[in-house]
Amino acid sequence: MKKVKFFAILMTVCFISTIALPMNAVLAKEASQNSSSVDNDFIFDFSDLDYSIEKISEGHLRMFYLTEDDEKLQYDFITYKNNEMAILLNGLEMYRIPIKQTTSNLAVDTKIATLSETYYFWDDMYYVTGPYIVYPHLYRDQYGISPYSDFSWPGTQVYHCQIQQSTSTTLNAGGCESICFALGVLLGNAIGGTAGAIIGGIVGIIFGTYAASSGTFVDEYGCIWWMVGKTFVQWLHTYESTIYGLYMTFGPVVAQSFVAGAFASGGYLRVGTLTLWDAIGAGNP
Repeated sequence: MKKVKFFAILMTVCFISTIALPMNAVLAKEASQNSSSVDNDFIFDFSDLDYSIEKISEGHLRMFYLTEDDEKLQYDFITYKNNEMAILLNGLEMYRIPIKQTTSNLAVDTKIATLSETYYFWDDMYYVTGPYIVYPHLYRDQYGISPYSDFSWPGTQVYHCQIQQSTSTTLNAGGCESICFALGVLLGNAIGGTAGAIIGGIVGIIFGTYAASSGTFVDEYGCIWWMVGKTFVQWLHTYESTIYGLYMTFGPVVAQSFVAGAFASGGYLRVGTLTLWDAIGAGNP
């Protein structure tokens, strides 16, 4: 009996290894390619997603999302006092994990104080900073961006995104963890389908482990600006069926480990003034 059990475990490890090894090769290859080749298959855009967010209580964020098939999904992100995080999808717990805070690999708080507005290019996008600008972000007039709508646009290495004012107010009250949870769900559901719903929860948990306690998140219009690496977004789209298969076959821990490894080796995440992770060398705006 022990031999049978050992053999089953060995086969499981071998199966996961056959997926993890090519994953690293794909990430390395994509990181060396330019943005046009990375984005041919999928462009991340959450501006048309039908969603809403509310704070239920301290450490409890609820997010509603309406799919293309008019199916209403409810995500609950709960942080427990025993240093555990959980995600519930439609009232059922997807999984619960211990909080293992990941140390950001860059200094936080990159607010810049200048006497007058300064305009410059970063990641091939037109940015502004100045005395009335809380932190550097896209120049709204250049791109026709309203503070009352969501926005995302691809640069060379990252997607430059704004969350509208009212939603930003709710998220900001929940702190960096709540923001990171929600960003993961938006990213997954932009991919779409049942797999996207599962991936959103997984990425939300992973982003949450990179959350920091300090930093400024809303800008002078009360909006949250955030960025995510294009290579990682494309990787999620390419491997969405694999991630979903791992989740359904082996459970959330295996699926999360698979995605977490990809993000750690080829991801980028910035929220407000904080660059929470930079494995691609994009730097700060």
